[in-house]
Amino acid sequence: MGPRYELSRTLSSMPVALVTGANRGLGLEFARQYLADGWQVFPTCRDPAAANELQRLTQKAGGKAAIVAMDVTDAKSVRAAAAQVGDARIDLLLNCAGITGVSGQKVGKVNYDSWARVLDVNTMGPLRVIPRCGTCRRPKSFKLNYR
Repeated sequence: MGPRYELSRTLSSMPVALVTGANRGLGLEFARQYLADGWQVFPTCRDPAAANELQRLTQKAGGKAAIVAMDVTDAKSVRAAAAQVGDARIDLLLNCAGITGVSGQKVGKVNYDSWARVLDVNTMGPLRVIPRCGTCRRPKSFKLNYR
């Protein structure tokens, strides 16, 4: 289990967002935008050491962001991430972790293993995260998908 992150008294009045899949794409951009709007952000990704752009973003955030390792397909990883977030009140949970799977599939020619992985990440992943994200057991809002 990694370090437990505590919000300072100064930051504790700021709204708090937890963003899954924040190493790139929509997750990274949501983390960037919420930080710019003055939020405390817990961006998550499977491999923080490889998330160079996310590391740069959090270094410039002045202590308002702490990267948390989380693989949404692994319940143990989700529990460990929730323990790191600790008692932080999560005001917004953005589940951006997602994959597209193998391209070019059609009826009668489906890669079922690929689709099982897509469903695990995109559907089961948020269902693993929602009840385990620290005190966000009753957050103000959930976003399962962004359109």
